Amino acid sequence: MEHDKKIALVAHDNKKGDLIEWALYNRTLLAHHEVYATGTTGEYWKGARL
Repeated sequence: MEHDKKIALVAHDNKKGDLIEWALYNRTLLAHHEVYATGTTGEYWKGARL
């Protein structure tokens, strides 16, 4: 399946948890896109998806 869009997840340190919570809630929609993240946010995202 080809991805529709490229989406970057970037959050201030105090908002990383909120962003990951939002991304997990919307993971079905995000699965149709290429998702990129900064270092720490990306690590949170990888850990949360397991």
